[in-house]
Amino acid sequence: MNGVGEAAEAAARDAYGRLLAFLSRRTGDIAAAEDALSEAFVAALSSWPRDGVPQEPAAWLASAAARKLIDAHRGRKREAAVLEELASRSTPAETADDRLPMMLALTHEAVAPEARSPLMLQCVLGLSVEQIAGLLLLPAGTLGRRLSRAKRKIRDAGVPITVPGDEVLVGRLPAVLDAVYGAFTAGWDRGTDAEAVATAAEAIQLGETVCRVLPDDAEAWGLLALMRYAHARRAARRDAAGRFVPLEGQDPAAWDGALTDAADGALRRAASLRRPGPYQTRAAIQSVHADRRRTGTTRWDVILSLYETLAAADRSAGAAVGRAATLVRMGRNAEAVAALDALEPDAVRGHQPYWAVRAEALRGLDGGAAREAAERAVGLTADPGVRAYLAGRFAS
Repeated sequence: MNGVGEAAEAAARDAYGRLLAFLSRRTGDIAAAEDALSEAFVAALSSWPRDGVPQEPAAWLASAAARKLIDAHRGRKREAAVLEELASRSTPAETADDRLPMMLALTHEAVAPEARSPLMLQCVLGLSVEQIAGLLLLPAGTLGRRLSRAKRKIRDAGVPITVPGDEVLVGRLPAVLDAVYGAFTAGWDRGTDAEAVATAAEAIQLGETVCRVLPDDAEAWGLLALMRYAHARRAARRDAAGRFVPLEGQDPAAWDGALTDAADGALRRAASLRRPGPYQTRAAIQSVHADRRRTGTTRWDVILSLYETLAAADRSAGAAVGRAATLVRMGRNAEAVAALDALEPDAVRGHQPYWAVRAEALRGLDGGAAREAAERAVGLTADPGVRAYLAGRFAS
């Protein structure tokens, strides 16, 4: 039974998102496809110990799930005919690229923006509601209801799970990229535990899928470069004792050189398309940090210039806070505080990086205000290692 369980787990890990996209695309009902796929996994745990693990577990699961959907669609001739054809296939050959149509459906304007990244984590990456709730620090019940509403909305609105024409695709792709990045940061922000690292790595695979299907989209390549640069540093975020190490204190020798080189390649591909955008600028900032691996120094002046370019195109608090953090690194603390003071209070009230950078900027200027900002940052930090780092840094 152990071998069967391992085979089922491997299929879930490697093919769940592709299988769900494959089934959902042909039924238009994500929730029904999820139920059928779950039943197929249950059937596998019953059948495989008796009959042996099939040579193509994903194909077996696809056919079994399609048969479950046939039972649910009896009396609906068109859907049943489509599903009969699916169930007869020996391999779900089309599943490789069905994830992009699924991503486009999950980021349709009918879906609430706050549901898009969690839907990506569940429907494309195969995480459970409990896992996603842990990553996003949300109650599992609240999140489950939000996801159920979103799936009903997709079904009831008749949102097509397909790649639309170029005109519609251009308008929808930014939402897809944002949701993929949201899935990546959900894993990245949770530190270096195995589940978080796997989530971030799988989000990178989604970015690779988008680039493979849409090889001429510069921002897709920029996002892929950005995620690869960040993920290349994952092992350096903790020292030998498990303590958090900020970027500027990390040993570049501990970075993943092959992944950094792959990020460089993605960024060069983006630049060659000559259509700049915010993800490419963020990736360029990370490329300057990555260059410390070669030069031993960080060109903060170049990073500041890139942040100013980013802030001109992206009015988000994140871009402004990044610029302020760079000013602090350059010893221009008063300018950093002024830049942070200019932000709308409602936009930064719960923004952990804002309070962490504010605490750094106020060091040497106003000790009491620095400690107050640090306390806010600590309270907003999910990662225990980062919490301990911030608390220790501003303890005195």
